[in-house]
Amino acid sequence: MFAILSQLDICSTNGGDGDSSDVSDIDDYAPAHICRTGCPVVKLPIDSGRLGALIESDTSICVAFNHENPTNLRVKELDLSRKDIDVPYVAVSHVRAEGMGNSRGTELPRCRIQEIQGFADALTGNPPGQTFFWIDSLCVPTERRTKKKAAQQICHVFSSATSVLALVPSIASKYASGTSREQLLKSVTASSWSRRLWTFQEAAVAKRFLFQFKDKAVALEDILPLGVARPKRDNAEHQLEDMIVQFSEDIKIENFPSPLLYEKDGQKKKARRHQAKARLRSYLRLSFLVLPMFQCFATERERIEVSAVKSALQRVYGAQGQSSGREQKLERLKRVLGLLDGVVQV
Repeated sequence: MFAILSQLDICSTNGGDGDSSDVSDIDDYAPAHICRTGCPVVKLPIDSGRLGALIESDTSICVAFNHENPTNLRVKELDLSRKDIDVPYVAVSHVRAEGMGNSRGTELPRCRIQEIQGFADALTGNPPGQTFFWIDSLCVPTERRTKKKAAQQICHVFSSATSVLALVPSIASKYASGTSREQLLKSVTASSWSRRLWTFQEAAVAKRFLFQFKDKAVALEDILPLGVARPKRDNAEHQLEDMIVQFSEDIKIENFPSPLLYEKDGQKKKARRHQAKARLRSYLRLSFLVLPMFQCFATERERIEVSAVKSALQRVYGAQGQSSGREQKLERLKRVLGLLDGVVQV
């Protein structure tokens, strides 16, 4: 099953047996200019040590760019220890391989930052440069140790944002005005967004999720088929969404998926690790496709398989008061694998 990685990329860690890609094989992403002549790179104005220290203390950041002072980004801290973050900001959802990813440092070309700032200001109606935004290429450190910690915080970052804006080149190249709902959905379904592994978590937890088209941003609700809506809080569908999000967070367990293995050494262990990784990736995508709001993005085969995934998640995550301890997470993942192995085709 095809998936472009994002949150799993930055959760990569060494499993202790010489393989540094327990979670994923990390690509070397480099940002691309959108201006024709090239422009300076704008770097985060705080060093990697300071950013790492903030991440370790459960604090993320958001930034804002003012074209009148184009050499500097303004930075505002986000206290992730709070359930409700009182800083308004727009979180950017994107595919790292499509021009805005950066594996080498917390910096982006000025043209990219100007574009993102313009989209964020248009979304909020604020004057130019007054809307803060979060994007992993600027707000997540590149050092392996703090990347993993940051990956565990991303769900909270997206759920706390005022809005989440998906920036996908194939979608942003099309006009939304005068386009039917069906054609808008077709543009999204045909894009890399619909095949990206963590896309659906970012949309599911967002207060407001939008796609940026060439002329305007369009809310997910205005793209989904008529009669399909985001789940309302306190109903059964929302409770199922909570289970799915918890499953997606469990997958970020330290040294994943090596702890799921039973062979002690040799090639069997390595093969088993990669098999477990591939299966859980597929199960994660299928778990979000369980929700009616995402079922229009499922393939024919996936529509058949989601019922088994839904049943497994309800059995494993249906109990109230699920513990967040490492051993409990590991046990839940083992149970999901046990229920779905041989039932869902990978």
